[in-house]
Amino acid sequence: MSQRVYTGTGNHRDHRDHRDHWDHWDQDGDHWDHRDHRDHWDQDGDHWDQDGDHWDHRDHWDQDGDHWDQDGDHWDQYETGSPRNLVTGGVTDSSFSASWTAAPGDVKTYRVHWRSPVSGETGEKTVPGDVTHAVLDGLSPETLYRKLTVSHETERTMRVSWTPPPGKVAHYRLKYSPVGGGKEVTLKVSGTATSTLMRRLQPTTTYTITLLPVDRRGEGKARQGVGTTLSPFKAPRNLLTSEPRQHSFRVSWDPAPGEVRGYKVTFSPVGDHIDLGELVLGPYDNTVVLEELR
Repeated sequence: MSQRVYTGTGNHRDHRDHRDHWDHWDQDGDHWDHRDHRDHWDQDGDHWDQDGDHWDHRDHWDQDGDHWDQDGDHWDQYETGSPRNLVTGGVTDSSFSASWTAAPGDVKTYRVHWRSPVSGETGEKTVPGDVTHAVLDGLSPETLYRKLTVSHETERTMRVSWTPPPGKVAHYRLKYSPVGGGKEVTLKVSGTATSTLMRRLQPTTTYTITLLPVDRRGEGKARQGVGTTLSPFKAPRNLLTSEPRQHSFRVSWDPAPGEVRGYKVTFSPVGDHIDLGELVLGPYDNTVVLEELR
């Protein structure tokens, strides 16, 4: 015998089937069949959807994707990611600037890290989340930019070359003077130049050279170098000895370039700085026999 159970509202349950079948009408008169409805709330007021995912009925999201919790506090769903379009500029010997496009979401701070590929020097700077630029200063100039190269030396001139420093240079100030003391000369060189010719120098003289880049803020870090001019007298080349004897041998050479007035030949034993003799020859001589040797 089957039994039918009626609720106070006129709805009925079949006692034999009530474990599987439950017809429910809510206060608005809407009908939910337990077998068909896919979302339900348990006794704790928690909501379970058809996939078995749990949602607390007290917390919910509105149509804009914003989250409201049980206390009425509002939380937005923010996109997260990294800042983009990093650009550097304003480079000087000791600083440069960096700017970027802000990262999405609510950014508290940015940490800017830097590292020198030459010296390995590193650093970090923190800026507020609403700032999208930073100036990294107090940096050490790279030695790569601080060296001068001296070339094409003659009796009276030499060329000085350099690698331009980072940033815009208004002009360079070049200073040089003899190492042993003497007048210092200062030249102004174009800011786009990477070399210049030093003129009116003294023969066979070593000079200290200093180059300073100048911009709107003043002088930058100095570059330094040393150069030596050539002697006005060019030495003979390809000096050879031949015809060795017990007390003599022959010496010959290629003539020296330029206008030669004569040659002076001095000779002494190896390891002994006492000259055994000196011969003076004419400008067209290029060989002589050294005699009466020990």
